[in-house]
Amino acid sequence: SDTFRENRIHLAWEYTSRDDTVMPDRVAKHLARVEEVENSLSYSLYRTPEVGGDDAPNWALVFGAGMWALITLIAAGAAYWIARRYWPPAEAAPAETVPDEADPGESTPAGIRGWLILIAIGLVASLGGIAFMLWEARYVFSASTWSLLTTPGQAAYHAMWAPALLFEILGYTALFGFVLVLMLLFFQKRRALPAFYIAYLVANFLFAGVEAVLTHSLPLEEAGSPVGPVIGTFMALLIWIPYFRVSRRVKATFVR
Repeated sequence: SDTFRENRIHLAWEYTSRDDTVMPDRVAKHLARVEEVENSLSYSLYRTPEVGGDDAPNWALVFGAGMWALITLIAAGAAYWIARRYWPPAEAAPAETVPDEADPGESTPAGIRGWLILIAIGLVASLGGIAFMLWEARYVFSASTWSLLTTPGQAAYHAMWAPALLFEILGYTALFGFVLVLMLLFFQKRRALPAFYIAYLVANFLFAGVEAVLTHSLPLEEAGSPVGPVIGTFMALLIWIPYFRVSRRVKATFVR
């Protein structure tokens, strides 16, 4: 029996033997049974912290995430410099006399209108969504929750928790920096925007695919299908890559 009171646990077992002696020919079997009993009586004690509760941050992870965020900002700045350096402004496109496919009846398919409005909304929504995901992740990366999920022997331990969580925090941070660069290029109407946006679509699709594989490997009871984001990002590839390659509005708008 066992009892727990005032942070103390008391364990008690009773053993009754049918014989008071062990014959020589049964010693080996008796010792094997004793070892089996000892193994059956073993126990482990571990603390199960409250997930998402108030707890000290995991400073090692905080430092690592901060360094990765700094690297992401530097990479974003470098990407913006490359966009301006290797995609110099083009001559202003002449006014079109043929209506644009996205805006029937409009004679000059230039400017952030038509389908480009959806791109603008999507960029702003993506930036806010990623920021929200990173903010919510602070609970998972607290010291107690991280220990609960990644320490062998804990109730919620799984070998894939650590790589899955690290991949998500690093991936979302990188995508956040990518979207920042896209917003600068988009609203400044830079020539590099179509190429960078297509690269973002591909990166987002690959990220969703790896995330789906990692999520599928985790013991999540109420998780939705991880295939949904993969399908969504793949559909975005099919829709927006052809648009950015053939649209006259895109060619006439992003010329700086």
